[in-house]
Amino acid sequence: MSVALSSQSTDTVIADLLRRGFHSVVFQPIRRIADNSIYGYEALMRGPAGTPLAEPGRIFCKPAINWQVLHQLDVACLFSAIRLGRLIETPQTLFINMHGETLLRYADGAGEVRRLLDCLHIAPSRLVIELSEMTDRAHVRAIGRSLRPLRDAGVRLALDDIGARYAWLHHMLWLDPDFLKLDRSFVRGAARSTRRHDLIAGMAAFARSGGAEMIAEGIETPAECDALREAGITLGQGYYLGLPLAAQEWFPVDASTQARARVGGLIE
Repeated sequence: MSVALSSQSTDTVIADLLRRGFHSVVFQPIRRIADNSIYGYEALMRGPAGTPLAEPGRIFCKPAINWQVLHQLDVACLFSAIRLGRLIETPQTLFINMHGETLLRYADGAGEVRRLLDCLHIAPSRLVIELSEMTDRAHVRAIGRSLRPLRDAGVRLALDDIGARYAWLHHMLWLDPDFLKLDRSFVRGAARSTRRHDLIAGMAAFARSGGAEMIAEGIETPAECDALREAGITLGQGYYLGLPLAAQEWFPVDASTQARARVGGLIE
């Protein structure tokens, strides 16, 4: 499917794609670096080639759409990821990105999330909301209040792209995250630079002292993986550890399971 963006606004195109169901979710594994076992998966939205959803990261990194459409996009990804996330083996964890603008307005949605988790028999502690690195520090306390119902239920929180441009220390102070995701810019060159290695080790120790676990993003080589292990990083994500793939490639299910899921309205 291709859409002529010149004749339609990005808002209109995205809203139309979502209304027609032209979006999907892929999953990238997060592994324990020590033994390569899977700790969980990050859900990533995808859409048809030639549309804004083909590379949704560009939309979130430099939002060019109004907050209503951004909210609609975030919520669509959240519920699609949770429905497909029912296939993830217990106790593996499901990580889902959400923009701060959505979370700021999503206190009323906590009940919907809880009901879906209950319906799918997913423990809330297995869901991790990843807060976008684009979140304005002025909104952090309000976001914390909005997240409280989900946090009280056991849903955990991760801060994304730690170390890159944004006020993550301020976010960490007010949001008390369970995970910090180290930006890939720190990972590149970690195997060759003692200074970078020592900085990562210090950040990992700092995260642990604050009750959070650090996840290194963008691991692409065995050497990077070894350097991160030596620096005290226990969890990692990146092409070396696993590509983003469709749910059925990570979580194969038999025909009877799929049929029951469709009857229950769980497969899109």
